[in-house]
Amino acid sequence: MLGFLLGCHAFSEALDRGFFSLSRLHVDYGAFQLYVNGSTDLWEVDSPRGRLLLPSWGWAAWSADGKMFESSALSSGERADYCVTPDYEYLDGRGTLQRMGKLACAGGVVMTGDSFLDIGANTEIGFKSAAEGGQVEAFDANYQPLADEHLPEGRLIAEVFVPGRHADGGERIEQYTVTRRKDSLFEARIPVDSGGEYRLRVKDPITQKYAEANFRVTDLSAERRSAVRNVALQTDLARVHPGGRALELADAGKLADDIQSNVKEEPTIQVLQIWSTWPMFLFVIGLMVAEWLVRKRNSWA
Repeated sequence: MLGFLLGCHAFSEALDRGFFSLSRLHVDYGAFQLYVNGSTDLWEVDSPRGRLLLPSWGWAAWSADGKMFESSALSSGERADYCVTPDYEYLDGRGTLQRMGKLACAGGVVMTGDSFLDIGANTEIGFKSAAEGGQVEAFDANYQPLADEHLPEGRLIAEVFVPGRHADGGERIEQYTVTRRKDSLFEARIPVDSGGEYRLRVKDPITQKYAEANFRVTDLSAERRSAVRNVALQTDLARVHPGGRALELADAGKLADDIQSNVKEEPTIQVLQIWSTWPMFLFVIGLMVAEWLVRKRNSWA
């Protein structure tokens, strides 16, 4: 079912009201929603994550169960690409520092579990983390948001164990301020200058115990992580489409022969007057010739 502008409309109604001239598309699959803005004007749409401003050729899509959401929309006046699924979270700030979900970056970043992949154009990556891999939250003994009086200098201190060691063999430890974002939620921005295993820990000012989280950062792009082609992945992607299969470069010459076009036949009915057909014409001519022969044989005038 296709919908244009503020809701879903019948094809005839969309045509009559001129919605096609706006080049805006809303596809409702029931369990999945898709918006694409082909117009040069901004398009404001409602989503499970609030109002979205779609620029020219921006898009948004989400599943009804809330497990998948992605968009290419304006954030703080600049375009950013964001996607979150049960397996990973992705953000590309397109050169502007953006905050979405658990990530903050200016370039592209993918987070899977406690691992980060820096796709590029990042000097620092911000994230929300805790021992269980979620947000940093602080509560008192009554499970109320931690009051400022329990915080040294009104903040928490995070210690980050970065990859590598000092010349004397000791661990490289850096400290960062974890400031309150709202109520019990605290957030830290930690620059990542090199790939490897990172360990983050924050000390509870009441129990004096540490909450820790580990994450991995790689300094290679997704394309450069392996110099060997992933044949299994290539085959799986090809099989996503029914009848699809992967071909090697040596088989490229056979591609045209392997592509099977589905010929669709549509019967048509053509109504013709019987007297305007060739068989009827020949029949009439035959009668006239037969009459002429009979008259000639019998010497009829």
